[in-house]
This record gives sequence, C-alpha cells and structure tokens, in this order.
Amino acid sequence: MVIPTTIVDLERDGTLKLPRHIARQFRAQKQLSITRVGTSLVLAPIPTRWTRAAGRVVKYQNGLIVRDPKIMFGTPVIHGTRIPARVIAGYAAAKYSHDQIRNEFPFLSDAQIDAAIRFIKSQRAKR
Repeated sequence: MVIPTTIVDLERDGTLKLPRHIARQFRAQKQLSITRVGTSLVLAPIPTRWTRAAGRVVKYQNGLIVRDPKIMFGTPVIHGTRIPARVIAGYAAAKYSHDQIRNEFPFLSDAQIDAAIRFIKSQRAKR
C-alpha cells in the first residue's frame, strides 16, 4: 500500500496556506500526519490499521517501539515519547544522518533511531 503524501512549503512568516486542490485532497481524511522537514511540511493520511489498535499495548523492536491506543491513536511511537516511528524513518529516508536526526530530537539514542527505521522497513515488507 502506498500512502499518498504531499509536500508544502511554509510561508516566510511561518504560516501554512494550503492551495485548494491540496485541501480538497485531504478533506475526507479523519487523521492527518504532519511532519516538518526543514522549511517544508510533509502531509500524509495516517493508515487506518495504525489508528485502530486492539485496545492493548503492543511492543516492537525489543520494546523500543510501542503501539498504545492511548498514545497518538495507536500510532507506533518511540517508547517514552510521542514521536511516531514513521517520522524518524522519514528523516532517514530524506538522507538525514543520525547526528542530524539527534539535532531535531536531542533526547533520542542511536538505538531508538535504528529501531524506528527497522520497524518501518519491516512494516513495509509485510505489505
């Protein structure tokens, strides 16, 4: 399954003004992921299977990634944070190094960053 994403740039004053065709594209989405990469924002619908957790906490990658229906609607996050694993994997896909990712998220360890990347790769391999 390919998740359609849209990249939009912020205005000089830091505001976001979506063109009508982009606003229409995401109007039907109940949940939308917004990730900042530099001066751009990446907009993507959140997959339904991630938002409907079975009411229990599920741990992945030796407990470094968790899915809890009470945290971010069941989106897989790095344990102890509200940072979705897909955000860190997105930075890695954009060719950010571990040091650059830690500049954005200084409290993350290399093990957490690697776990997020491995988790997202394993989820994509299952599709």
